[in-house]
Amino acid sequence: MKKLKSTFRSKYPFIIILSSIISFSFTTLFEKGDIKIYWSKDKLLTWDDFNGKPAKSSAYDADTDAGFELHTSYKSDARSIVIELQAYFLKNKSCVKQDKKTDYLLKHEQEHFDISEIHARKFRKNLMEEKFKEKTFSKKLNELNSKYTNEQFKYQQLYDKESDHSRNEKKQLEWDVKIAKDLKELDKYSEPNFTVEVK
Repeated sequence: MKKLKSTFRSKYPFIIILSSIISFSFTTLFEKGDIKIYWSKDKLLTWDDFNGKPAKSSAYDADTDAGFELHTSYKSDARSIVIELQAYFLKNKSCVKQDKKTDYLLKHEQEHFDISEIHARKFRKNLMEEKFKEKTFSKKLNELNSKYTNEQFKYQQLYDKESDHSRNEKKQLEWDVKIAKDLKELDKYSEPNFTVEVK
């Protein structure tokens, strides 16, 4: 089971929401001590990044805690909003069983992180294309955050179901190709920082 989160932090007006899409619960902050890696095409995960402790009763060989977070702030004219939207991986909440550290499984876990980036890119695309109005700006951001959080959850679930958590090698190979294709097609939206206008 992969734990997935999305975070929305806005200063228009000030709002902080962190949604855990496994439990659909809400809180205001990451737990103290959470260590994040932000997605980068130049930095793939290694087993050294999995610092959590796996539960003895877990049926899974590895567990990736990933998601995306959104921060917003004003520009000086108050009509331009700076967006920072990044996919992240939590090192202290991601874990692997010591005798299961294979390159094959690591790639499967990397692709869970990639799926978070794919949905961050879809979210960025939507934000760039959206026609925002001042009165409904925060409400719309919340709606979009929920939309892409839920879509990410379903996509991650489908990935594990079809690949049987990487055990179905044929399906895993199909997903390898699909995830790489999705990233390439959304490459235009890989920049985490951009500006949107509010009317």
